[in-house]
Order: sequence, then structure tokens, then C-alpha cells
Amino acid sequence: MRHIGKIFGAFVFALFVSACATAAPAAGKGPGAAMEAGVPGNFLANDVRQVLAGHVEELIGAFVWDGTPQGQAFWGSQHSARRLTPEGRDVLLGYLAAYNRAVRVPAGSIPEGFDVNAARDILNGNTHVVRDAFVWEHTPQGPDYWVRVQDAPALPDDAAAAIRGWVARFEAGERGPPLPTF
Repeated sequence: MRHIGKIFGAFVFALFVSACATAAPAAGKGPGAAMEAGVPGNFLANDVRQVLAGHVEELIGAFVWDGTPQGQAFWGSQHSARRLTPEGRDVLLGYLAAYNRAVRVPAGSIPEGFDVNAARDILNGNTHVVRDAFVWEHTPQGPDYWVRVQDAPALPDDAAAAIRGWVARFEAGERGPPLPTF
């Protein structure tokens, strides 16, 4: 009975791969739509960084393979071999660069756990306290962005604008959500 389940699973997987390989998304829609910005659909920067660090198994969920110029077969072979070719590495580095250029920082509501003193320190050039200033996961930019800000030699203008906006809101009396207590 277990053999039937394995055979059925393999059959369903083959149908899925076949459907992905033959599907042609409409212009501006589907997996390839994000490629207009130079980044594949469903791009997960942390997963791509893991792949570049040698964890090629993370490639499976890093982005939609068939939405790239290289295609499903190219990325599938990289994943199956559990190693990147030099071309694969160059392409992933290009995707990360495009992702980094595409990130824009709107200064929205004050994030959870906002510490105005740490925010002021950041604006005064101490980017290393970004980790203490607010909860990264609850910002529009997300944690990937703030890791790059923390590691940057200087505070990027768009991050400074967001933080200045949050400080101004704080000084006007707005407060972000408190940190949860357990």
C-alpha cells in the first residue's frame, strides 16, 4: 500500500512540474511579473543569502524559478546538485542587488517597541543600536532591510527619513504598540 502512495505522490509532482513548465503567465501577471524590477516573484532575500552561504537546499523556496530568464530546469539542476554554478551565484547576487535597490522605506505608524532615545542615537550616526530601537518584523521594511541598515557604514537616507518620521510622530504624542508581556 505504501508503494501506491509513493507512486501517486510522484505522479502528482510530475503533473505539477509539467504544468509549471508549460504555463505562460499573462503580461504583468504571474511568477515572472516581478522580474520587471529585476527580482523574481515571491523573492525571499534571507533564503537567497542562505543559498549563497552554501545552504543550496534553501533554493527550493527562495523564489519562483520558472519566472526567471534561467527557468525551472536551470534552478532545478542547481538544487538537485546541491551546489551553485558560477553563473547561478552571479545571478543570485544580481537578484539581491536588485532587491536592495527596490526596497523603499515609507515612514508609517510608529513600530512596536519603539525607543525614541535609540532612534535619536541612530540619527546621530550610531547604526549599531538599530537592533534595540524597535521590533523589525513589525515595520513595513521588515528585518532584512534593518539588518542591512545596522551593518551599513552610514545611515541610508531612506532609513533616516523613516526614523525621523517616527521620532516626529512620537514627539507629537503618538505611541506605537507596546512590546508584548508574557
